[in-house]
Amino acid sequence: MLVFRRAPLREVVDEINRYRRGKVLLGESALARAPVSGRFRIDDPDAALEQLRLTMSLDLRRFPGGIAVLG
Repeated sequence: MLVFRRAPLREVVDEINRYRRGKVLLGESALARAPVSGRFRIDDPDAALEQLRLTMSLDLRRFPGGIAVLG
């Protein structure tokens, strides 16, 4: 379980990348500092991305090779 309390989105994405095949990128550099609080299961990193997308009203684009862009 990953637990964050007002952590910058960049830090959250870096941690999710440790457990996910393919890389998650941030589409906008200004998002990197956005605060995130939450608990995410490490056995389903794509669910964590979906949760971030919904709670932060972000776009999530997926590409071949497991690459995802959050922005």
